[in-house]
Amino acid sequence: MNFPRDQAGAAFAGFLDDLMLRHGGWPNLIKDSRLSADVVNAAYPECGQFRERLWAYDPQRLYRSELSERIRL
Repeated sequence: MNFPRDQAGAAFAGFLDDLMLRHGGWPNLIKDSRLSADVVNAAYPECGQFRERLWAYDPQRLYRSELSERIRL
């Protein structure tokens, strides 16, 4: 889906996030460039465990991206 990056678009995206979470959906981390860490953590319960393993493997966070920063990996 494509919609404007304005207040109405953000509200609609938030509505879709809530709907997806209520029905047990999984967001596409690669395609949705505005996903928040809160939505990712709610959709992927194992995210905390993945985060711990990632930090153990790369404690200095040498390998990171805009995505990993945004979802707090």
